Amino acid sequence: MLRKFKNSRDVSSGSTQRGGGLIEYALLFALISITTIVAIQVLGGQTGGSLDNSATEISVGFDSAGIR
Repeated sequence: MLRKFKNSRDVSSGSTQRGGGLIEYALLFALISITTIVAIQVLGGQTGGSLDNSATEISVGFDSAGIR
């Protein structure tokens, strides 16, 4: 009788561990996704402004050199 109880307890704890691991991976994925989205939004504006400035400088350089 004691063996049956022990075996049933081991089986149930194994499935709980698998389910718990899946939840942890889902939470980790959500956290990484949110962090990535926020970083892209914050750095995206800065990068866009920098690229606009570079394009303007290149255009002015070409114009002053007479290159079209």
